Amino acid sequence: MVSPRSNEVDVQLSLQDRMVSLLGEHIEVTPRIGYLADRNLIAVRVGEIVRVVCANPADLQSCGTRGCLAIPLGT
Repeated sequence: MVSPRSNEVDVQLSLQDRMVSLLGEHIEVTPRIGYLADRNLIAVRVGEIVRVVCANPADLQSCGTRGCLAIPLGT
């Protein structure tokens, strides 16, 4: 948000592969993918993530598919 006293916005991007403590790490806003573990937080759905598994056809031909690939929802 832009302060009425300033025309500057300070944005920092941090990509983590772990759960972070919003208060402990002084984070004001964050997008999260998956279920909200802490019911004390307020969440607003802004979109959906679609997972796609892709493979080179030549690799599938030489290695096989070993059955059906499936990723359970919510993982």
